[in-house]
Amino acid sequence: MTYIDGLPTMTVERAIADLVEAREDPSLVADALWHAVQNGTLLAPHRLTQLLDPLARRNGEVTGAELGERMMLAAGLDDAWITRLR
Repeated sequence: MTYIDGLPTMTVERAIADLVEAREDPSLVADALWHAVQNGTLLAPHRLTQLLDPLARRNGEVTGAELGERMMLAAGLDDAWITRLR
């Protein structure tokens, strides 16, 4: 959570992790991730990996970084973004 004009607001990283936790369609999560990168609102990729850590195993990965990498590849993002996960 972050604050904008004094109001609590969910971060993009939290919203994407919540979509994964809710078992939303992976292609929709990939689209959300792609748009976050294109709009410059994915500000803390390392935080995304932390939020994905508890969800990694049920999604076939060992760590949140691995799950994030798979999501970024599905979103068509380049290696520069993937390295920001670590």
